[in-house]
Amino acid sequence: MNLPMEYTRLAASLVMLCYGSYSDLRTREVANKLWILFGALGVVINVLDFVFLGRATSDLIQVGLSVGMTWPIAVGLFYAGLYGGADAKALMVLALLVPTASWGTYLHPFTPLMVLTNGVFCSLVVPIVFFLYNSSKILRGKEIFRGFEGEPIWKKIVASFLGRRIEDIGNRKFLLSLEKIEDGVRKFNFSLLTAEEDELREAKDMWVTPGIPLIVFLTAGFLIAIAYGDLLSLILPGLSRRG
Repeated sequence: MNLPMEYTRLAASLVMLCYGSYSDLRTREVANKLWILFGALGVVINVLDFVFLGRATSDLIQVGLSVGMTWPIAVGLFYAGLYGGADAKALMVLALLVPTASWGTYLHPFTPLMVLTNGVFCSLVVPIVFFLYNSSKILRGKEIFRGFEGEPIWKKIVASFLGRRIEDIGNRKFLLSLEKIEDGVRKFNFSLLTAEEDELREAKDMWVTPGIPLIVFLTAGFLIAIAYGDLLSLILPGLSRRG
């Protein structure tokens, strides 16, 4: 293993993910030139690694396997509506930059898929935080379900995990409404459809959830992959191995 080349791969991937996360959080868009730039860099690194530095052919096969598995999964999840285009492109470029892991504990060596599952685990922190926040509000006597008395308890519990009640949304952006009005009655709506911006800005009191891009969690998952490996190995330790 060529350590300088490995560090270059990791550093480039981290810069790409951090900038992509920043851009997606700020504008909910990531310019395609980011993926083109780092995708081209991944190709150049692989050419240097395998043609000029003589990396083993078996490693080249693993690169092909990583790309061959990651790209269909990334595109498939996008078309299934499970995440955005930036998330899919991030995984596809990662397959070129850091196709396999040679460190840590993992079930498989394919870095992009490891980052994806790590990112999903990281995203589970958000509903836990919301539930603790809403529970603290209830314990302090706040009537966070005022106006929703007719809703079943299970919907109130789900709402507590998905978001929070904001009394004055103002100029806050990128929020998804968790409620709707039916026959003049407020009800929870978990379809996570974005309300009109004017409606959100004028709202004085609404249950909402922030639309946090998955790439933020993919970045966290990548850092965990570097520091530890695959979080799935904690669930299936008997099938895991160390790099």
